Amino acid sequence: MSRKRWGSLDLYLNEKTANRAAFLLVLVYALSISWFSWNHYDVGKIRSVENDFFAWYVTNAEKIVEGNFSDLNYRFNPIGYPTVLAMVEWAVEDFFVAGKIISVVSSVLTLFCIYFLIREAFNPLLAILVLAATAANKYFIESSYYIGTDMMFMAIACLTMSTLISRRPGNVLMAGLFTGMAYLTRYNGIFLIPVALGYLFFQKPVKNFWKRLQPCAVFLSSFALSILPWSLFLYIKKGSFLYNENYLNMAFDFMPRHVAKDHWSLFYGDKYQSFGDVFFAGPGTFLWNVILNVGGHAERIFNDFVPEYLGVFFILGILFLLIGLVKPENNRGVRAGLLLSYLMYLLLMGLIHFESRYLLYLVPFVSLAYVYGLYQILNKFSLLAELPRLAVLAGVIFATAWGAVSFHSGYIKTFNTEVLKFGDFMKFVSNPTQEIMSRSAVIAYFSRTRWAYLSLAENPSEMAKFARKYESDFVFYTMVESAMRPELKKLVTSGPWPGLQKIMEWRPSSRRAVIYRVLPDPTTTGLMEASRDNFATEELWQEFLLIASHSTKKPIRLEGLLIAKDSGQHTLVFSADEFSLSIDGKTVMKDRRERSSFVEKTLTLEKGFHLIQIEFSANRKLVVPLGLYWETAEDARGPIPRTSFVINQVSQVSRGRS
Repeated sequence: MSRKRWGSLDLYLNEKTANRAAFLLVLVYALSISWFSWNHYDVGKIRSVENDFFAWYVTNAEKIVEGNFSDLNYRFNPIGYPTVLAMVEWAVEDFFVAGKIISVVSSVLTLFCIYFLIREAFNPLLAILVLAATAANKYFIESSYYIGTDMMFMAIACLTMSTLISRRPGNVLMAGLFTGMAYLTRYNGIFLIPVALGYLFFQKPVKNFWKRLQPCAVFLSSFALSILPWSLFLYIKKGSFLYNENYLNMAFDFMPRHVAKDHWSLFYGDKYQSFGDVFFAGPGTFLWNVILNVGGHAERIFNDFVPEYLGVFFILGILFLLIGLVKPENNRGVRAGLLLSYLMYLLLMGLIHFESRYLLYLVPFVSLAYVYGLYQILNKFSLLAELPRLAVLAGVIFATAWGAVSFHSGYIKTFNTEVLKFGDFMKFVSNPTQEIMSRSAVIAYFSRTRWAYLSLAENPSEMAKFARKYESDFVFYTMVESAMRPELKKLVTSGPWPGLQKIMEWRPSSRRAVIYRVLPDPTTTGLMEASRDNFATEELWQEFLLIASHSTKKPIRLEGLLIAKDSGQHTLVFSADEFSLSIDGKTVMKDRRERSSFVEKTLTLEKGFHLIQIEFSANRKLVVPLGLYWETAEDARGPIPRTSFVINQVSQVSRGRS
């Protein structure tokens, strides 16, 4: 027998060695993704999974912590993810951090399950390769650090399949339990039910029909018991064990429409009260759209998930996988069950539009297909016998990983980090009892304020009326969301708007954003209102308002005293266009027309009195300053109190901007 050359794919790799290699690979991945998540994922995006996270999951998790189950929002999402989120938040005391931990841990569990599944269905070497290829996929990497249900759902689904094919006692019972957990994480976990039933019914060639049904009955009983508490809750609340309103998402995707989703939900959503309403509104249209979706999803998977240079091997890999099912191999049932799970998931996803994260469960299939195609080609053709075949496969996976890392290195630049700046500002000017109205819940979380959904107003003036009507304190709007709410675009491009005071602006054109303060009295401007008590007398305050009302072009100057009770660091905060702030004759803060109107400056002040001078524009088209704020060494944030800041002189600057 000739000796096998190292690098050949028919080289024997024992399971123990493969297990160690898999553990090492997953460990490296876990450390890498944890580092990336902690150092580069501070906020994410406004219009992405983060909005669902803060609007739905954090809200429900907070209610779970409070024991307030009667007010849970159960329209679209089950209880599983918010429950886990609440438990992790209890340990780390931050929902955003908790969400990241859940995703990272779930990605590690998913990779271990993928390795186990491929090892059992094929061999240890192929399992290592598919594990590495999956970890190198840019969408898998993205979901590994993104907050949301995607990776946790994938982990539980893969755990279900791993448990199902294992030969350990109680595996059927546990598979039913895990399927219930997947369902309670995302309702599309129901795809696992036909997969499990098909696998259990056909896995053993038992002629007795009833014996084949026994494991199926155990699985279904375990699943039913695991979801029973939530189903009873839904029945008590809505009279249905399986209540959810995801049929509205299908209706929006499938039915003809001419408006954005925000308006559609308000004006057309009541037309549909169940899945049956959506289906029978046009059965032919519905089925045709499902077919189009499945075909479109398959095309997008090929175009988006498969590296361009591996497309041929992906197609060949699918053919080799199907051919392998015909051969009478010992693990053919495991392969069939695994491939059936991917097929059933694709068919179920035909009910919704394409988003890469929705199809995350199919990433391991993509990795398996192109790796298996290349694996078979390298093994079967003698012309390639002299190639270091294992090195070729490793090189392909490395190239894929390099592309994914390069993608995410650029992708992090698209994160809406300006939200952090808005959040820092709002922590000075607001308190947790106040409410900010916005389309995305992200800003409310980082501002530590309550959130209200942005009202459907036809223009900014009407928006101000809605905000006062619903007792909101602030309004946030950004160009990032203008595609969904174009009628409010003028909130960032023009103004002023009666009843709204622009208190902060983010200036880069592609991400231009503003926060308005809702004025209780729309006839006022709100100018320096937070510092009203700092004016030496009421007469001086009235004089200031009079000057401001006639000073739209020339700057206003305020002079007075800043009193430091102790020597140390103090952080001053001011937000306005065209302003400067001087202490003891030295300019320490100035609007330099950079990205943000919000400027904060940490100074070391000696104990005692300091002369302070502030110049700014009173033009309401610009950012109108709300007041002067600070953060002391004791971490106290807010308007500077009268005992530390007194304004004793107001004047109009005759020259231009100083």
